Amino acid sequence: MSSTAKRQHQCASAGCRVYAQRTAAPDCERGRHPSNARIAIEVKSKNETFKGLRQKALYYLENGAQIVWLVYPSKQQVEVWTDTDPVTTLSMGDVLDGGDILPEFKLPMSDIFAE
Repeated sequence: MSSTAKRQHQCASAGCRVYAQRTAAPDCERGRHPSNARIAIEVKSKNETFKGLRQKALYYLENGAQIVWLVYPSKQQVEVWTDTDPVTTLSMGDVLDGGDILPEFKLPMSDIFAE
């Protein structure tokens, strides 16, 4: 197995997907990627605060992300943060979309919080 194939296999087994036409190869040994994420998704755990998650969203946007989804399972809501628009809160009945980053992506909130 070539070193490139080995690195891709290691990354795939770690759960990351690399689109070569858009990004440089990740450094799997260090657990890093040479470019910033364009989209970030954070799901609130019981131990996290709303303020802490929102600080993460700002951090991601300040460091190159173009869209951030903050998922609140207990409220069945998703906050959509972008680098250009005000924060939008989606609830049941709404549809989460990928904006300019993932233009074909559409996911009903009822599918996210299906029981």
